[in-house]
Amino acid sequence: MEIKLTIDEIGYLEEIRQRLGLEENDNSRDESIEQMEPIERVRLLAGWFLGDGNWADTFVEWLESQGLYLTKEEPTI
Repeated sequence: MEIKLTIDEIGYLEEIRQRLGLEENDNSRDESIEQMEPIERVRLLAGWFLGDGNWADTFVEWLESQGLYLTKEEPTI
C-alpha cells in the first residue's frame, strides 16, 4: 500500500516551495509538489537545509547499511 499525502499533510512545505524558487506562501506549484515521490521531496529538503539534494540518497544508503529500510507502506500501530 502506497502512502499518498495531501498537500495539507506534507511537512516543511514552505521550505520545499522555497527550494523550487517560490515564495514560502506561493501555492502555485502545490499540485506538482503533492504528486512528487517522497524521496523527491526529501531531496528538495536536503538541498534547502544542507545545500545538496544528494544528501537524501546518502542518508538512505547509511540507513540501509545499518539494516533500516524505508518502505512506502503505511506503518502499523
